[in-house]
Amino acid sequence: MARWGLYLLGSLSLLCGLVGLLLPLVPTTPFLLLSSYCFVRSDPLTHRWLLSHPWFGSYLRDWEVHRGVRRHVKILAVTMVVGVVCSLWLTDTASLLLRTIGTVLATCGLLVIWRLPVVSTQPSPKLASTSRQDAKSPDLDLDWVA
Repeated sequence: MARWGLYLLGSLSLLCGLVGLLLPLVPTTPFLLLSSYCFVRSDPLTHRWLLSHPWFGSYLRDWEVHRGVRRHVKILAVTMVVGVVCSLWLTDTASLLLRTIGTVLATCGLLVIWRLPVVSTQPSPKLASTSRQDAKSPDLDLDWVA
């Protein structure tokens, strides 16, 4: 029963993350991390699909392996947040209250983004000493999931 609950929560979280790709103030990353957490405990096959997805698999692998993000991802996230806040203030589509709330939430988001560790783009010593085929696959041990 708990497996199905985690699978449902992971699916809903993935859906919210996909909505976050389209809507500027809806965060994507926390929802994708939550869905990865739920899927690793409920359905390893879906978790592997999530990690191998061409759009967000590399971000999730970086988080699971290194607990960080790449520098270009961090720069893109900061740029997007600042752009949304600027558009809130430069257009007359939102009230002062909504602009203020958006700015406070964006500031909290920026603090979280700035605190994230940056993953080095240099190969780790372990990967550098392995064969070329092994270096292409992510260093994830999913045997403990089952």
